[in-house]
Amino acid sequence: MKHILFAIIFLLIPSQALAAEIFFGTNAEEFGVGQQFEVGVLLNTQGKEVNAAGAKILFPADVLELQAVYEGGSIVNFWVQTPVLEQEGEITFSGVMPGGIAKERAFLFSLVFLAKQTGSVTLQAVEERVLLNDGQGTQAAIQKAPVTLQISEETVGEEFVPFIDTEPPDPFSPQVSKDPDIFDGKWFLVFAAKDQSSGIAGYSVQETRKGEMQEDGPWLLAQSPYLLQDQELKSHIFVKAIDKAGNERIAHLFPQNPIRWYESPLLWGIIVLIGLAFLLMLYFWRKRIKQKNAVLYLALFAVSFAALIGIAAPAKAVTISIGPPSGTFTVGSTFDVSLFLNTEGKPINAIGVSLDFPADKLQVVSPSAGQSIIGVWTATPTFNNQAGKVTLQGGIPGGITTSNGLITTLTFRVKSVGSALVRFLDESKVLLHDGVGTDDLSDTTNGIYELVLPPPAGPIVISETHSEQSQWYANSNVALKWAFQQDVEAFSYVLNQEPVDIPDDIVDGARPSVSYTNVADGIHYFHIKAFRKQSWGGVTNFALKIDTTPPADFPVSIEPSSRTTKKNPIVSFVTTDSLSGMERYELKVVPLSQPRSESGDERLGTESLFIEVQSPYVLNFQELGTHDIIVRAYDQAGNYREVIKRLSIVSSPFQIIRGEGLQISSDFLISWKWFWFFALLILAGLLYGGWRVRKWHQDLDAQRAEKLLPKDITEKLEDLKKYRAKYGSKIAVILLFLFGTALFVAHPVFAQTLELAPPLITTISRNISNEEIFYVGGKTEASLSQVVIYLQNLRTGETFSHNVTSDKLGDWFYRHDTFLSSGSYLLWTQAKVA
Repeated sequence: MKHILFAIIFLLIPSQALAAEIFFGTNAEEFGVGQQFEVGVLLNTQGKEVNAAGAKILFPADVLELQAVYEGGSIVNFWVQTPVLEQEGEITFSGVMPGGIAKERAFLFSLVFLAKQTGSVTLQAVEERVLLNDGQGTQAAIQKAPVTLQISEETVGEEFVPFIDTEPPDPFSPQVSKDPDIFDGKWFLVFAAKDQSSGIAGYSVQETRKGEMQEDGPWLLAQSPYLLQDQELKSHIFVKAIDKAGNERIAHLFPQNPIRWYESPLLWGIIVLIGLAFLLMLYFWRKRIKQKNAVLYLALFAVSFAALIGIAAPAKAVTISIGPPSGTFTVGSTFDVSLFLNTEGKPINAIGVSLDFPADKLQVVSPSAGQSIIGVWTATPTFNNQAGKVTLQGGIPGGITTSNGLITTLTFRVKSVGSALVRFLDESKVLLHDGVGTDDLSDTTNGIYELVLPPPAGPIVISETHSEQSQWYANSNVALKWAFQQDVEAFSYVLNQEPVDIPDDIVDGARPSVSYTNVADGIHYFHIKAFRKQSWGGVTNFALKIDTTPPADFPVSIEPSSRTTKKNPIVSFVTTDSLSGMERYELKVVPLSQPRSESGDERLGTESLFIEVQSPYVLNFQELGTHDIIVRAYDQAGNYREVIKRLSIVSSPFQIIRGEGLQISSDFLISWKWFWFFALLILAGLLYGGWRVRKWHQDLDAQRAEKLLPKDITEKLEDLKKYRAKYGSKIAVILLFLFGTALFVAHPVFAQTLELAPPLITTISRNISNEEIFYVGGKTEASLSQVVIYLQNLRTGETFSHNVTSDKLGDWFYRHDTFLSSGSYLLWTQAKVA
């Protein structure tokens, strides 16, 4: 259904402009006091393709009163901030259009006003931001297009008639997802619906394991993303989108891990009771029990059956939640967060809560112990702003049953920009009033809040290098510009790490731009104010997020190993980033083995691309070979860390071919007949060798027992005795003569030696094959000396020598010009100087 505005929206046609503009459309230029009228807010992209738009609409609150906002039929697919009246006379909005649009009169939303008094009113858009669909978020130039309307005493034209919306929102498809940076890696739900008439008012979610939607079941108010209560993904998920006219559209997601039949306790209870009923009837028949007693027993059985069903039926458990669960707040402001208890009809008498919040973004101003369902505080609410934690404990004498009981209210102050998650810790407890203190807390609803800078009160600041204040950039050079008006005399500005600050009253110049180089990593804020008419104006704060450091170094592991016969190995990797956080991982497989064509000629293989993956990742190879696995870890700023791991897919040395035999490598096949023949032959040889070794040991033991020397040693001893008897005295005289002569003629001899240390080998190829070149390198003590490398094939005896010269630092390196033939080699080196 279309707005009435659509029939008349183009009566006011904007003038031609050279830049994008946000303009207004009405069906008249004059209205009467007490009359309602509609104003359309439209976008003219001037032929450029844009994908995001936002602005602040200003109107005189003393003359006009906002009655309604309709965004049905808008070109905006996802509202970052739906059009909302933030304060009197100011409407703020921002949204995105994935894929981009290029139109002259694109409908954003419409506003319904009530004229309160006469006068001339002007509606204008300020702080406009229109981003081009160029992949870089470039901000388009903006042209102002205000509209002026007259409010008179008498009604002019036709009265605005609110249209009737009977159509539900458009069908939509929620998605279940998981991200390590969102909700601590837990499963969450993402959804977005559109309504072509009145627009979306809100969403609610229901999770149930009963297989169908429970009309009277709990519907929880939700915003995307929504943390799922059932992290096992065994529940049916129903998402209800409600438009502003009350129409509903429900989307249904089936469980990813449905409950198996054997997991149902009710089914097993029914099976057991059916078995008991059969045994009971058999007992009646065998004992011939009277009919009266049989009826009594069957009644008892029926009662037991009903009791078992009641026990098996899932009981609702206690929940605690945070309200509001979401919101947008400015730096320096405060907001309240309340904790609510839903006992689901059960009485409870004690509560213990532990909350966690980001200490760098929020700080607790004061926890409130005033209005609360807790009667006795065993530990009043305490907080630690350094650790980011709030704890409280209390009791309720006599117990309480409530569906929305207020536990306490916390006041937070916003310290810096970003997203802040306030969540319940696992140590939180809610004890039943059952005499034994049973903990029945089953679910918690956390809160997530967007923290932004206050709206600009000074010059409008833009940055060509860091255009989005919420985005991280890997650029340490910052360029800033701001609007320059004719009556402005000078500016004062400062760059620091304070989210909200006021520059001093010292003039920093009159130029409308400034640049900073080599800005340190982290979140910085630019503050500026203008001096005009002898006074300083308001301050504009602009956030800059800089991260030039890549993620931390990390190992890449391959299971079962980096050298395996498995063609589906698993690659695992994980790392962290201290500033912007991790965004994604990319993987690339580089084959190192050259494929060959059927003719035998080598050809280049197709080069694989980087693909986005998650750890662990299963690889799939069809062929054997060696590959380099390259993993890149990207952070939110676009920096990446690259790690390379070598993987070899090898064939098994033995492979059983059913019905044929045993295949060795890929060239030789032994049939089963010959396999068993050789196996028996080897077994016989081993048995004979064992018998021979055993007999040899037995002979040695016998000789040791009789103290007999081996025959060859006995013969040598006999020959030695004969030589000793024949030449013993003569040898002694000769030795004495030679010794005396040496004493008279001996004199010291000094050898001339050159102290030249041999070359030191420091580098050598470790895995030498007939497809890899051999290389060796090292150092020498003397620079520019000759190094002779000797390489000897121990199988053939061939010896090669090669000369290289060391450099000025004594480093030398040699690479063989061909592949080495197979075999074992002996390598040695020699230094040569002159």
